[in-house]
Amino acid sequence: MLQVAFHAVAAMDVRQVAASSLRALNRKTGQTVHLGYFENPTVIYVDKYAGSAPVQMYSRIGMPAPLHCTAMGKAVAAFLPAAERSALAADLDYPVSTERTITNAEDYLDELDAVRRQGYALNLGEHEEVVSAVAVPIRQPDGRVQYAIDLAVPNVVVSEDELRAFIPLVLEAVADIERALGY
Repeated sequence: MLQVAFHAVAAMDVRQVAASSLRALNRKTGQTVHLGYFENPTVIYVDKYAGSAPVQMYSRIGMPAPLHCTAMGKAVAAFLPAAERSALAADLDYPVSTERTITNAEDYLDELDAVRRQGYALNLGEHEEVVSAVAVPIRQPDGRVQYAIDLAVPNVVVSEDELRAFIPLVLEAVADIERALGY
């Protein structure tokens, strides 16, 4: 019976269930909010609510984002089983986007360990110099992660300290999504 229930929950449309929490986070913060889906070796944006700042990041639904230098990519990769995480880190190319981009497997694995400990990932100008983000994974009942949400901010409008102040709101939004999914 539990297995049947798990399959029913797994079949739910995460995008549809998450929509109200994503909209609420977007309204509370005025910042861009994304829902992403892990599709190795990238994460794909499957939903977006644009921020209200005059400066916006470029992203669109269906657009892939790298795993090594985006908050969302790190949030989903961090919760892969250890062997998969190590294999992923060994296989990535680590293209450099900015001077802050992680460029090797050892540093990437260290970063993923930190994400696992703290429960969220940061991108502080690693993918685009002018954009930072915080992301939180949506954990399934078995601990696996296929989805994450992020809150992305333009660095010229929001400081790192201000971004960090949004972390509890992003964690709360994910908790709401997980509850709505029955997790």
